[in-house]
Amino acid sequence: MRCGGHSYEGFSQSPSVIVDMRLMNAIAVNPKTNTATVGAGTSLGSLYRTIAAHRLAFTGGSCPTVGISGHLLGGGYGYLARPYGLACDSLLSVALVNPDGQQVHADAHQNTDLYWACRGGGGGSFGIATTFTVRLKKVTNVIVFRVVWLGLSTKAAKGVMKAWQNWAPRAPRTIDSNLVVAKGANGTINMRAATRH
Repeated sequence: MRCGGHSYEGFSQSPSVIVDMRLMNAIAVNPKTNTATVGAGTSLGSLYRTIAAHRLAFTGGSCPTVGISGHLLGGGYGYLARPYGLACDSLLSVALVNPDGQQVHADAHQNTDLYWACRGGGGGSFGIATTFTVRLKKVTNVIVFRVVWLGLSTKAAKGVMKAWQNWAPRAPRTIDSNLVVAKGANGTINMRAATRH
């Protein structure tokens, strides 16, 4: 299966058969119910651009070229996870083709075990998903900031890490942050913290 192709393990590649879903990328937004029905080949960036016109948000990840299928079926962490949960928590229903070739619909009322499994429990191993219906969130204000430290000594990097580790878990639930550590020049350390509120 291939939706976005962002599998570090190479699961979206095969020497035999690949089912490429990227052309199944229709998005239908219902602003009255704050939901969207999304084709299995939709990228997160396409979804974000479409729902932004309605001032709505999806609790997905930050990389716009990631496909919704793998992200959603595998759990799906993003910057809105602290206040609203993982992407899979927004899944209202899924339509898929099961291993017997049958079209199946799963939600909280029918095929409930399959619905439960598709909310982060199997990474798409229960059939080929074709469409998802997801809950969207009303967003009125977003604040984004980033801090970068370049060329830190090990001691200075430890200090930044300790300060961030003390702050991040205690930050208000509306704030989500990550800290990225990378190798700098001449044995130094580069760090950056990105935060959404």
